[in-house]
Formats: sequence, C-alpha cells, structure tokens
Amino acid sequence: MLLAVGLATAALGVAAPSPATAPAGRYSIAAGVVTDTQSGLKWQQAHDTATRDFNAAAAFCASLNLGGSGWRVPSVKELLTIVDDSKQNPSIDTAAFPSTSVGFFWTSSKYAKTGDGYYVDFRWGDSYYSATTTKYYVRCVK
Repeated sequence: MLLAVGLATAALGVAAPSPATAPAGRYSIAAGVVTDTQSGLKWQQAHDTATRDFNAAAAFCASLNLGGSGWRVPSVKELLTIVDDSKQNPSIDTAAFPSTSVGFFWTSSKYAKTGDGYYVDFRWGDSYYSATTTKYYVRCVK
C-alpha cells in the first residue's frame, strides 16, 4: 500500500518537512561524504546501486565504513531534508549527490498501523510506505 507524504507524516504524528532548493554553501563534500551545514548530518555521497529490503538496508548502512563507522538508514524526516523540490528526476542537488538513481530510497521509519517501511521517491521527492520485503536503494547517514 502506498501513501503520499502529507498523510504519511501525519500518521507519524509530525509535520512534513519542507523540501527546498539547497542554498549555495549548504553542502560541503570531502572523501565521498556530504555534510549538510544546516542539519549537521553527514550523507553517503554516492549511494550503492544495489537494491535491498528494509532489513538488508539497515545491515548495509551499519557495516558501511566510509570515513569511519556509525552509518545508519535515515529517518523519513532526515531523508526529506535533502530533497530539492525545484528539481525532478532526481529531486536532489545533483552537484552534491551526482549519479543519484531516479527511484525509491528506504528510511528507518515505519508506519505504526501496518509495520510497513517508509521510503522517499526521488523522482518527485514524496514519501510513501511499502512492505519491508520490497527492495529499494538506500543512502546512509550519520
């Protein structure tokens, strides 16, 4: 079952973050890691091109050693912070995140009523939820 971002975040009991065009200087990049200067989050610059189910995505991030350990799957709120709603296909700053696949990326958030996992669609920048056995991309964060 799919659910649009407004309803999805309402189900989590939080307001939807507002994706926006990244202002100049928002991201700094070093050795394959993108630091968001607004949030302080560090992102995997080039996501792995394999698709994984919800649990395998978590295991992949936990084992990632890119400039150190401590990587994890981002929450839906965190992943939506790197959506650039001024762009489509993909809806992300491609200078900071080149080669981003146009597709779906897992988050660590789950829909409480069903146990399904939330993901973000980087074609348009919306979030939905799906069965955790479905295979999507993952971009790790710390």
